[in-house]
Amino acid sequence: MRTAEAGRESFWRPLVALALPGLLLLVVSLAVLAPAHGKRIWGDPWWDIGYQGPGLQSPAEVPDSLGSLGFIGVGVTYLGSYMHTMFAECAAESTLFKEAMYSAPLPRPPDAKPRQPLALVVSGGGFRTMTAGIAYARSLSFAFEALGGQLGWDDITHLAGNSGGQWFATQLAFSRQFFLELTRRDANGRYVSLGHFFDLWGLNYAKGMYTGDTPSFDLYDRCAGSRVTSKVIGLVLGAIAWGLELAHFPAYNWQSYIDHMLHCSIPDYESLTFDDLRPGLPEAALVEQLALPPDTWVGKDADVERVDVELPQGVPADATLPLAHIAKARSSQGGYDGFFAPALGAGPTLQKQPYTCDCGWTWWTNCPTERSMLWHARDDGSPCYSHCCNPTPNRPRPLSLRTRFSNSSTTSLSVVAAMSSAAAGLTSSPTIAKNALHTVLGAMGPKTRDALVTAMADEADSLASPADVAEASTKISKAEVRGFDWTLDKMDEFIDTCTPFGLQTLGVGLDLEWENQPPLPEEDKRAWSPPYRGIDGVYVDNTAMIMTLANMIYDCEHDVTVDCRDRKLDLVLINDDDSSQPSTNAIGPMFRDYGVPVGSFEPSGMFTSVPSRRIFAEDYPSPERWTRYFTPGADTHPFKDFQPSRLPAEIISGLANGRLAESFGVFAESTLAAAMAKTGAKANDVYNSAANVINLLAKVNRSNEGGEAAAAEVVSRYPGSNFTQGEFTTIDNPRWGVKAGYTVNLLIFCISYPSDPLLRGGMGTDNDPLILGPLTAAAFFRTLYEPIARDEIEHATPHLTAWLRKRAKERNLKASKGWA
Repeated sequence: MRTAEAGRESFWRPLVALALPGLLLLVVSLAVLAPAHGKRIWGDPWWDIGYQGPGLQSPAEVPDSLGSLGFIGVGVTYLGSYMHTMFAECAAESTLFKEAMYSAPLPRPPDAKPRQPLALVVSGGGFRTMTAGIAYARSLSFAFEALGGQLGWDDITHLAGNSGGQWFATQLAFSRQFFLELTRRDANGRYVSLGHFFDLWGLNYAKGMYTGDTPSFDLYDRCAGSRVTSKVIGLVLGAIAWGLELAHFPAYNWQSYIDHMLHCSIPDYESLTFDDLRPGLPEAALVEQLALPPDTWVGKDADVERVDVELPQGVPADATLPLAHIAKARSSQGGYDGFFAPALGAGPTLQKQPYTCDCGWTWWTNCPTERSMLWHARDDGSPCYSHCCNPTPNRPRPLSLRTRFSNSSTTSLSVVAAMSSAAAGLTSSPTIAKNALHTVLGAMGPKTRDALVTAMADEADSLASPADVAEASTKISKAEVRGFDWTLDKMDEFIDTCTPFGLQTLGVGLDLEWENQPPLPEEDKRAWSPPYRGIDGVYVDNTAMIMTLANMIYDCEHDVTVDCRDRKLDLVLINDDDSSQPSTNAIGPMFRDYGVPVGSFEPSGMFTSVPSRRIFAEDYPSPERWTRYFTPGADTHPFKDFQPSRLPAEIISGLANGRLAESFGVFAESTLAAAMAKTGAKANDVYNSAANVINLLAKVNRSNEGGEAAAAEVVSRYPGSNFTQGEFTTIDNPRWGVKAGYTVNLLIFCISYPSDPLLRGGMGTDNDPLILGPLTAAAFFRTLYEPIARDEIEHATPHLTAWLRKRAKERNLKASKGWA
């Protein structure tokens, strides 16, 4: 909000930039920024050094102040230009199924027998679970063949996913090529090799990143005038932006990133809606898990404003509510279609304060209706122009709008795909961001806490009055004077007043339709864009299973093409979790012994509370009911041929011993010094403060009390993957849309892949990263993911086949008794 107060310096705003967790929240969770184009928070951006586009002639032109960092930038620049030329078009399509590439399967005959419900659900987990989905699609094809046609892909009634699992499901449904290459043999009786499949996908992913239009990033400081805030945060985020720009990795705008990712995989991806034909798997309802945060930032730059959901009675103020988008099967007659939000009905009611801004600019550039000796302003479409030159009198406070979700014919596939995977979307919600900071700070050891409070108190004293400083100096320690609660309060004020720094784009704009009501004042209409933001389903249910079951139950009761006379539902879940940890994994809360009572709320594990996720009457499967089916060893290690000696020794040492923060500290200190030399800024205020942050970074990443010995211990864990199966009975849970009395034949594969400390701190946390940069993906997607997929298929297919054989036997028995 562009108010006079926004630029007023106070004693605490500069400090908050010094808080380690604040930087961690903005840097690590978001991982994300590109050079600012709005109001730059660094006058002459130092990250332009060494990155001069195609006109750069030689490494000698890079200033010495950046040292090796500059040469890396030059190298990446040259490589980027080469890759951009090489990646002029998407990779050629496979010729194995050319005749059927764009033709969807024939529709089910109108007189076809109703199908008994069978769902395939893949949890969130980035490329890890997308890989798992790919593996299980091939595994299901093997299993269907083994059953001799008793069951097949046409029997899948529901396909669901969250985040990475949703990337898989979306491609399987909307890409004929993706579906055929995973599930069909060619004329010679061969499947497309997994190596070829992953090579092509990784190349197309990189092509999408290099050929897509990279959006600009508006890094805007709402606390303009707070010197440390603008300098330190601008420095750190600008460094990240510089690297991401060079790497053609636009993760700072999640919508754009996912558009680039899937551009080459799904024909006409950016223009598709859910009303368009799904040529891959059209006869399965597509369920995509989402989450609706309690509040969000809308608008951009100085006009950013907070919007709140008017939560139903009895819902905590920090609650995030479950939301899904469902595209019904092509032959469905009465199945659910559109956004599904049992706790909100047709749509949320939104509230925000009326827009306001500082109209001081009208002294020099008068509004058109005023007489002027100088210049008249022109309407640039901004809310501030409307507020100052055409104000709406008597606006209500606060503004409250009833909305409804859009229908499938107008809902963009790309918006939902991006929203379902917006894992860093916490930065688009002030409430979730505060909870995240509180959690991070609360996990600190006492020494680090005291150091943080003292650092913030020192900065506060530098801006406070002499009397305040004198009073504080009489105390034993500044940590005791201010206390940790004081730190948390200042963090909250910082988030309310200074954020989101443009990071609201890590949540994805949710288009809503206004209900019939008085029109919005013009200035608020301009400022209120998008209407709201949605985020990754991991904030409510990473498995996507609960809302899939809710949709299956709805279709059982409303869709005549689904046969549920025995009230039985068959579901296969591929879940990225450790089955031995029901108190912390995503499936434990669904069972009686680990779930909380229906009607109450529980922590989601993602800095927010959610409605009780309990949906089963039974207890969580006991350890003896879980079977280990895949234990990776040295021969299956995805990086068995990886040569770490190719990396600089200091990087290997820092990463392998869990001292990423110290490695980052060396980088940050050297680049900060370069920035000081470039800008001529004084180091006393900025450099020393940033050095304190760097030291705190190092402390947080190793044991406070255990010293270097504890930090140096390297442990590689290979827990392996487990599965369980059984029948479970649903209970009523209205906030999720689940009804009681259905029996779920459940098969759960909990995938738990190798973890190697060498790779901690990269894009992922193990050998199977969540996401990859485009160059890495183009070169190593096969090396990273194909071995895991191949081994998963080999070990899981026998168990999947046995479970499906039981389901086929039951269905055949029903048919013999006169079922349809």
